[in-house]
Order: sequence, then C-alpha cells, then structure tokens
Amino acid sequence: MWETIVLSGLAGLITIVGILLTKLWQQSALRYSHYINSFAAGIILTVALVELLPRGLQYNEYASLYALGGFGAFFMLETFLVVHSGAEMHYPERRPSTAKGLVFFWGLFLHSLLDGLIIAVGFAADYQVGVVTALAVVSHELPEGITTFSLLMQNIRTRRTMALAVAVALATPAGGLIGVAVLPAMESVMGAAMGLVVGSFLYIAATDIVPEIREKEGVQNIVAFMAGSLFLVVMHHFLEH
Repeated sequence: MWETIVLSGLAGLITIVGILLTKLWQQSALRYSHYINSFAAGIILTVALVELLPRGLQYNEYASLYALGGFGAFFMLETFLVVHSGAEMHYPERRPSTAKGLVFFWGLFLHSLLDGLIIAVGFAADYQVGVVTALAVVSHELPEGITTFSLLMQNIRTRRTMALAVAVALATPAGGLIGVAVLPAMESVMGAAMGLVVGSFLYIAATDIVPEIREKEGVQNIVAFMAGSLFLVVMHHFLEH
C-alpha cells in the first residue's frame, strides 16, 4: 500500500528534521519540544479511544483485552529499554539505570520500527483509520528526533551519534515496508493488531507525555494537549464526510 510507504517515510523524514534541529539549536529544540509532545498526546489519545478501539472491537470483541496486553507489553519493554521520547530529556534523574549506551539506541530503534508497523495496521483496516493513525505517529516524530539525538549524544558521545540517530529515523519507513509485506496475512488478526496499537498509544501518552504536561508549564501544555485532541476530532469529522 503506497500510503503506508509514503507516510512512514514522511515520519522518518520528520524525525531527521528533529535530529538536525537538535544538532543546530539543542537548547531551543528541547525548550519547545514538550509543547509539540503535548499536542501529539492529544492526537494520540483521541485516535486510540475514538477511532481505533471502536473499530478494533468491530473486528474482535476482545480487542480491549489486546489493548491491555499492548499497554503491559510496552510497560515491560520500558523496564529495560527507552522506547519513547519525553521526560527522559526534561527530567534526567528519571532515566532508568539500565538505559545506557547502545541500549538507548536499540530502544529508540525498536520504537521507530513499531511506528511504521502501526501505520501499516491502520491502512490495513481502511483508509480513514490509516490516515488518523499515521497522523498520530507523525505528530510524535519531531520531538522523538530531538530526544533521540540528545540521548545518543549524552550516552554514546562518538562520531557515530548522527549515523545512529538517522538509523532510528529510517526504522519507521522500514517498519512500514515490513507491515506492507505482511498485510495479506493481517486481516485475520486485525482486531488483535488494532487492540495492541491502542495499548501502545495509551502507554506512550499516559505514562510519558501526560505526566510531563502536569509538571512543566502546565497551562500551556494543557492547551496544546486540548488543541491536538480537537484537531483530531475535526479531522475525523472531515474524513467521515
């Protein structure tokens, strides 16, 4: 599906933009990235609860249980790996002691690979679901690029930092391509797949971004969060009509 390839490629490109912004203006990029994260959280939570979960239940009555499983799976992954962007940069004391060196890289790489697969799952369901799912992923990619490069610079500090950061960005389109390749076998497990996506979205927003909103410039971040949610609702309306 060309939409998956194009939009996962766009997500990777936006991650690279975040990397370049951090390389050129690191302090400013970190200063404003949490506003973008807040906007993305509004989109992500709205997509998960308004679009994906109801649609997943149409495919599989146990989709909500798969969502719970997806949440738990991300929780276990984060015990050992950094798999998202956000508070790890703004609150360094919260970084898990196990997340050192190349562990950062592999955690962020896995997260980006899953982003591409998530876009593929959305388009496998139908065009509308694919668009809003891709929008949720893309909205999170700029701060992800900022976090990726910052974390790698602080924990690896070699000339390979830029190459590793770009590899993280390219993992998203790679995940999209993998998703396209397995799409023919995906229809029978679509409800489960969408449930897992819901769980991953809820985890990213609820345990990473929303706690940051509450602790840093709360009013501005809440406004950004609500703007992201409203933006997705409007997009949902226009896609339906």
